[in-house]
Amino acid sequence: MIELLTRLGLTGRVHRVLAAIALAAACLALLWLWARSHDEKQQAAGASAQREGDLRETINRAEQGNAARVEIQDAFNRGDGRSTAVYDQCLRTARTPANCERFLPREQATDR
Repeated sequence: MIELLTRLGLTGRVHRVLAAIALAAACLALLWLWARSHDEKQQAAGASAQREGDLRETINRAEQGNAARVEIQDAFNRGDGRSTAVYDQCLRTARTPANCERFLPREQATDR
């Protein structure tokens, strides 16, 4: 095969073509490695942003829960312990709603 190429005077061209193919393959390999690295960085950034958003949501929900707890506790400690917030909290845990009537404000208790 090489003898045929030598007779035709194509050995220099073959070397150039092989060198060009090798150079193109190296460029494609570098491009592929760069794209893979870029994708991994983007995935890490996206995961980080997702975690940050989840943590913010957790903090917001904890703050809302604490505010509701404080509101119920304040309503219970105020006066005779009757309020709609305390009544609603009692309804969530009581077996029978009649057990929670004692927490209704007086004006609502007479309406029932």
